[in-house]
Amino acid sequence: MSLRLRLFLAVTLVIVVHTGARIVLLAQEARNSARLVQQVQGEWVTKSLANILTNPLIANDLATVQSTVELLFSEQTFLKLAVLDDRGRTIIDLRPGAGKIKTEVPGWFATFLNIVAEPSVRSIDIGGVTYGKIETIISPDSIVKLVWHEAQTVAWVAIVEMTILSLLLWTLMEVGLRPLKQLSLIVQRIGAGEFGAHLTRIGSREFNELICVVNDMSQKLQALYLERKQAEQYILKLNLELEQRVVERTLQLQDANKQLEHQTLHDALTRLPNRVLFHDRLRSTLLTAHRTHDPFALVEVDLDLFKEINDTLGHQAGDLVLQHVADACNRTLRDSDTVARMGGDEFAILLPKVTDIDEAIKVVERVLEAIRAPLKIDGREVHVNASMGIAMFPEHGDEATELFNHSDAAMYVAKQKKLG
Repeated sequence: MSLRLRLFLAVTLVIVVHTGARIVLLAQEARNSARLVQQVQGEWVTKSLANILTNPLIANDLATVQSTVELLFSEQTFLKLAVLDDRGRTIIDLRPGAGKIKTEVPGWFATFLNIVAEPSVRSIDIGGVTYGKIETIISPDSIVKLVWHEAQTVAWVAIVEMTILSLLLWTLMEVGLRPLKQLSLIVQRIGAGEFGAHLTRIGSREFNELICVVNDMSQKLQALYLERKQAEQYILKLNLELEQRVVERTLQLQDANKQLEHQTLHDALTRLPNRVLFHDRLRSTLLTAHRTHDPFALVEVDLDLFKEINDTLGHQAGDLVLQHVADACNRTLRDSDTVARMGGDEFAILLPKVTDIDEAIKVVERVLEAIRAPLKIDGREVHVNASMGIAMFPEHGDEATELFNHSDAAMYVAKQKKLG
């Protein structure tokens, strides 16, 4: 229900209640007036009739009394007209017939007025002697009819007033609430996110002031909204840049970790796995071999006359020799094999996929042949040789220490006897 309709119904209800209360008060006044008029009229009629009938009653002229009373009864509306003698006996008792009194007033209105017809009594006394008594009850129909017509007039006036006031009120609300309706619409638009909505000034000064406040609020909300959008875009840009930096930094850290890990587990000169990584792979191979019972070979390599090369040709030449050995091993061995520099001129080879010692010897001979290939250093041809010792799992041991001891012993024999 709209505000205008609620206001209209509220004011109309006030008008109806006011009019009803006004009618009730008028009816109360009419009731009191009717009772007073009936009482005064009854007393006056009774007094006049007593004056008229005094002489006929003294003379005991009952015919004159009868004719006088009947004439007055026919001209005046009575509910009762009675004449009593000096002993209280009823001489005349006249009451209207069933069809004599016809009222034009609705029964509910007469019931509402609730006018009780009270009798008026007048004694005829002369010199202290009572000659009779007259009792009358005046019918209130004429008074009720008069009050009814007055009430109808008041009701019609009230209806006309209500109609005029309702139309005037509706018109005033239509004109007066139009700015409020537009304010409500613009507030709804602002609430829906349409910031910056503007309303033209209309109506009274108070409404214009309120419109100015709403327009100013709308502009400020639009400015705040634009600032928020710009801040969100700036924050989004910063977040994207931060995410990009985090990704780049993460990649850098990953590369650094990989490089650090590689440096930790590899030899810087030959780029081969170092002693730590070799022992780790040997441990993994041993665990697998214990479970599958597959054989593998451990080879220790020691370069011959490496100290003489360093002393005669220099350490740079020694480094080139070590790199030559690493390259020869990488070119000859399989991807599943591991070659590592254990320190100085010592190397170790892990052959996990060999079935027996003969196959291991064939692999080692190929490696030795690649190492013995001539190497040119500063225009000079250098021949590199090496001694190798092989230990087989589980034939020569099932632990790393045993395998290293056997391969080291074998390598020592090969070096002493120059067997390769």
